[in-house]
Amino acid sequence: MPTTVVNPSKWASIASVGSGTYSTARQTGFSVSNNPSGDSNTAIRYAAASGRGSLTHAFNRTFYYFDLSSTPDLTNLTSASLSLNGYVNANARVIIVSSSAFGGDGSSNATTGEFFTSLDYNQPYSATTGQDWSTGTNTFELDTSHVLTYLKSNPDAFIFALIDRTNDYTNTASTVAVANNEGIKFSDHASGVELTLITPATSDIDNINGVAYNTNNRFNGVLFSDIGKINGVE
Repeated sequence: MPTTVVNPSKWASIASVGSGTYSTARQTGFSVSNNPSGDSNTAIRYAAASGRGSLTHAFNRTFYYFDLSSTPDLTNLTSASLSLNGYVNANARVIIVSSSAFGGDGSSNATTGEFFTSLDYNQPYSATTGQDWSTGTNTFELDTSHVLTYLKSNPDAFIFALIDRTNDYTNTASTVAVANNEGIKFSDHASGVELTLITPATSDIDNINGVAYNTNNRFNGVLFSDIGKINGVE
């Protein structure tokens, strides 16, 4: 199976405002760092901090843009996975969801306005149960059907965000103080983050003895699709 490995062209860490109202914090970006190179121990975050009689909520999300304009045809994508390195904190579960940040096509840097409005919580790319974060290497198997849905409309780019699964993805405010912090090693991102795309093997044979593949789709009564190789040629 042909395998293509792509590194991100852009990434960004966006933090929310701190607010006593959960929905305000979840939906309002406050600061953004594009292509950060310094490792962060709160790159993905949901926190509810004790205040004067109430909790103050805050979120951090990390966004990625992959340029796929030079990759092979991904129409028949077999599987996809993402790997990246954590850093220091690993307190909760993380999920990957679709995003239209970076202008939707990588034409601009991420903005605070894309903190919430660019996310599609209804199109998760990893398991909806989330995945325990690690301070080492984190590898996510992506939902191929959802990836393909995105690529059909955006064949040259792949954009998503890593967010807290426990409270952010589920849209659930904590009623007690909590700090779900996950760190990311941004210092190695140019080559340390890998999107691995696997597509089916293709045949190098389009005819046998002058008979084209699409003429009868068989050779000696056997479907071409059932023939792995002929004379050692796949």
